Amino acid sequence: AEQARHVAQQKEAATAMAKVAKERDDAIAKTSKSSDDAAALKTQLTKANSEIARLQKELAASSKEMREVKSQIGAHTKENKDLQARLSNLNDKQDMLEGKSKSEMEQAQAAAAK
Repeated sequence: AEQARHVAQQKEAATAMAKVAKERDDAIAKTSKSSDDAAALKTQLTKANSEIARLQKELAASSKEMREVKSQIGAHTKENKDLQARLSNLNDKQDMLEGKSKSEMEQAQAAAAK
């Protein structure tokens, strides 16, 4: 009876050890999977950071180009205003000269009529 009890205790101990060994193996497998998952996430994060950096460079270049275009538009706008002012001055001179010419012609006609 004592021997049977001893054998039963050994079986119980062996079963408990097998259970603990399985739990340990499961924990190792989970840890390994977690490490693999973490490595995959780190790779994705690195790729995402690279893409963000590329987009930031693109945005900076685009912003610089936009500032240059705005500057050119400003220069053209000023040039257009200057040209409009010159045209207005030339139109005023032409009107003045046409007025003088008409006045002189009227004076000449009046003199000829005398």
